[in-house]
Amino acid sequence: VWGSAGNWATSRLAGLEASLKGSGVKVAGFQRGNYVEDAGETAALSLLRHDSNVNAVYAENSEMGVGVSQAIKQLGLKAWDGKSGIITVTANGKLSDYQNIENGTLTAVANVNPVEQGRQSIIAMFYRQILGYTVAPVINVQCKVVDASSYKEALAYYNWAYTYPLS
Repeated sequence: VWGSAGNWATSRLAGLEASLKGSGVKVAGFQRGNYVEDAGETAALSLLRHDSNVNAVYAENSEMGVGVSQAIKQLGLKAWDGKSGIITVTANGKLSDYQNIENGTLTAVANVNPVEQGRQSIIAMFYRQILGYTVAPVINVQCKVVDASSYKEALAYYNWAYTYPLS
């Protein structure tokens, strides 16, 4: 389930194709979900109705991933439980992703770590603009796959970030 044509969609499609190369995995199709939940659900419904053998759905972002989970539920299909069902994977890394992994409606997320990106950006700006330090032109923020075996750490970190007092 893909968003609008553009940099994110192109980059994530290239990554998907590279990861599937030589795996024998067959892509059943692509549908546009336009980066929103309801369009993601409509796209997933179309894909799942088109091919009853689909056993995994990749949604390009978190909102469309929620739509995929809703489509699976609406069609009376089973979400992945670690042994059987439809695997759902998304990309972003939002608080809702970890909550959805916890409640069993999402299998995994490619966590691009937006909270840490924001934290490191502010730190870099402070160091450069306020303290006058030289800051590296590239700041690496870890990106990793988070699933049922690893979501608790990410969930705790995001709960901390979202409840941190701003005043």
